[in-house]
Amino acid sequence: FDVHPAVHKWRRSPKTNYGLSIRMSTASRMPVSVQPHHHIRLKREANMEHGDWHNSRPLLITYSDDGKGAPISSRKRRSPKNRRDRGKKKGRRSRKTQRRRKASLECRRHPMYVSFSEVGWMEWIVAPSGYQAHFCEGKCLFPISDYLNTTNHAIVQTRLIRMPNKMRG
Repeated sequence: FDVHPAVHKWRRSPKTNYGLSIRMSTASRMPVSVQPHHHIRLKREANMEHGDWHNSRPLLITYSDDGKGAPISSRKRRSPKNRRDRGKKKGRRSRKTQRRRKASLECRRHPMYVSFSEVGWMEWIVAPSGYQAHFCEGKCLFPISDYLNTTNHAIVQTRLIRMPNKMRG
């Protein structure tokens, strides 16, 4: 859903709390009644453990363009002749080799299959028998450059890595 107007207001006056009101309705436009104890808390309750609050606190992630980077489409392709000449310099690694070596250390997605029987969940999960969860490994680049054309998943993972008291499974 579009929260652009609210985020724009927050960025103009960051010290003012404008809040965010979300109303739910069914497909037939009937309002959904919400019980008072089902509201979203903005602060941790006094008797709530910090770890519990960390997992249930509200979080809004927005994607924006600050206009500082060049658009992706502005990059120009180099001619094949220039690429061949650069790779032939003796005594030095070619730039292609340097890029390949650097890229192998950067963060990327790897396959990881989670089998529900191996983790002891088959008693309460009937199907499927598991799923491809994937995991990230490597050095995360931050801030993420425009030319990388990253996925939202990668951006969220990078943000989560930077969060204090991060929880890992």
